[in-house]
Amino acid sequence: MDRRSDRHAGVLTCIPVTLVLVALLSLVASAPAKAAGWKIQLQGQDTWVEHVSAVSGTDAWLIQDDPPKLMHTGDGQYWYDADNTGLTGDLDTVAFATSLVGCVLAHSGKVAYTTDGGATWDIVQTTCSSGEISFADSKNGWMGGVNPRGKLLHTTDGGATWEEQQFETPAANSVAGVAAVDAQTCWALVRTAAGPEVLRTTNAGVSWTHIAVPAPAEAFLCTIAASDADHAWLGGGTNSSRLIMATADTGATWSTQLSASSGGYVESLDVLKDGLHAWAVAGDGVVFSTTDGGTTWAAQVSGVDTILLDVDFVDASTGWTTGTSGVVLHTSDGGGPADKTPPVTTPSRRNDCWVNASNANLGFTATDAGGVGAWRIYYAVDGGPQSWGWAGGFTVTLASPPSDGAHKIKYHAVDKAGNEEQDRTFTLNVDTKPPVAGGLKKTTVKRGKYATIRFTVNDLPPCAGTAGANIVIARKGKLPSLVAGTPLKKAGKQTFRFKCKLKKGVYQVFVTGRDAAGNLSRNTLKSTLTVK
Repeated sequence: MDRRSDRHAGVLTCIPVTLVLVALLSLVASAPAKAAGWKIQLQGQDTWVEHVSAVSGTDAWLIQDDPPKLMHTGDGQYWYDADNTGLTGDLDTVAFATSLVGCVLAHSGKVAYTTDGGATWDIVQTTCSSGEISFADSKNGWMGGVNPRGKLLHTTDGGATWEEQQFETPAANSVAGVAAVDAQTCWALVRTAAGPEVLRTTNAGVSWTHIAVPAPAEAFLCTIAASDADHAWLGGGTNSSRLIMATADTGATWSTQLSASSGGYVESLDVLKDGLHAWAVAGDGVVFSTTDGGTTWAAQVSGVDTILLDVDFVDASTGWTTGTSGVVLHTSDGGGPADKTPPVTTPSRRNDCWVNASNANLGFTATDAGGVGAWRIYYAVDGGPQSWGWAGGFTVTLASPPSDGAHKIKYHAVDKAGNEEQDRTFTLNVDTKPPVAGGLKKTTVKRGKYATIRFTVNDLPPCAGTAGANIVIARKGKLPSLVAGTPLKKAGKQTFRFKCKLKKGVYQVFVTGRDAAGNLSRNTLKSTLTVK
């Protein structure tokens, strides 16, 4: 939503030039460098901060839902309660046209309005609730909401009185958003049983033009913004992508500007009057921005992963966004640089490894260092249909029973900004055939000398070539005295050599063959070791 703010000229005082230069140089030398991007001002509360209305770089208002509360900052940094509106119950929205004129809408349909910057408030009852307010200037604005069907109300006196306007959409379930441009022009997003619809007036609401929206059938549209009578934007999404649509010809045609492959709807849009600078916020703490009217959108790192619900900028640099978990974020540089780096997927195994029937699986995780955060990992096994798992970690298990041989798993990760990793392929080799062990002989050794136990382990295709063994040495009826495993090496004749520190006596020796896939021989060899 567009906001207007007052501009006050400063008063010049005659000060010696030398002193001014010294003071300025001192400030430059001592001022710390400001970090770019979004900064957290509030966080950690079990509440939703649903709406923010910014008037200037220091003056802004917000609404939180539990407990219902209006808050204000007068310095752009610290927030305090502004509970003198006289409203009770849930609060729906806040909108300030200037530093003096603003309104707060309660769920009851009551509107508290002020003309002195919140020092005092008056209350008026309206026929609308659960809505939004958008001011074009200090006098003219629109309210959209429900009660119980969609409602559009108009004010020409800064919110002191509201007149209901007719827009001839009897099936309208709700007016989801309004975007006032000037005293005559306003756009509105309407939800109907047949799908979304846009309304537009250029005569202060005397009549409204109904505009069809060619959104995908599964799309849900949440928000609308406009810069003038010709240009408007819609935000929303589907279960698998975020969506921003735009028109530059009064709604005659619409183009899709953003369809990012990441979840969560675009909850709020804010467009400056220049029609070039705009911001959109969504789930997972993602902020999108554009400086060219939406020809390109880039994701910014917000530093949070909560759902962002509202965004409002006063100029190309300064703005706020709010969301769940009590989050309030502020920026003084437009939100900082864009995240254009794709995430990185890490498999849980070494590529081209061998597995057996019991562990024919592969784990995946993805990270997005310094970015907005990894979202999903898409994969396909052996050229089959594509599936996905969350980037935090999941396991792909081959069909049971898995077939012997090489299985190709193609995969890539996508972050919350829609940046996609290049496809990569992992080879997972399966061998379900156990090796065959044999040739174990009796062994005799003097205590303190090296003993060599000889045997054979032969492997069967497909991973024939390397083998090892698991070895247990124990007195009969006793706990093992030695447990060891030989490394994988060329299949065939094998040896296990160790310095014998066992007490004198006769020990049982058990040898089980092991291949590269972890298969164990069905036969366990048995023999004896005599220590003298």
